[in-house]
Amino acid sequence: MFHISFADNSDNANYPKEKRPLMGVELSEYLADKCNFSQHFPKESKQNLQRVAMCYEIDRGRNELIEEVKKNCVTPDRSEDRSVDMAPSFAEAFFARRREFRLRRMAD
Repeated sequence: MFHISFADNSDNANYPKEKRPLMGVELSEYLADKCNFSQHFPKESKQNLQRVAMCYEIDRGRNELIEEVKKNCVTPDRSEDRSVDMAPSFAEAFFARRREFRLRRMAD
C-alpha cells in the first residue's frame, strides 16, 4: 500500500526530514550521482529529473530505476508519525476544491 504524506513548515508538522521521502530535486541529484550523470552530460543540470531518469535507465536499466525510485519515494505506513494537526486542514482544502470544481461544472 502506498501512503502520501503532506508536510508543512509550521511548528505543528511532525514529519522530520530524515523520515520524508526524497523530493524532486533531491531525487534527481541522488539518481544523477548513482549513474555518473555529470560524466555523461557535463553541461547539464543534475536537477533535471526527466533527463537524469533517462540517463539512469540507459545506464542501469528500467527495472533498477523503478526499484530505486520506489526505495526512495514510497514510504511505508507511518501512521504513528502523522500529525493530527495537519490532517483536517489538508482534508478541508481538498474537499473545498472538489466542491468548487463541481459547482463550476454545474454552472457551465
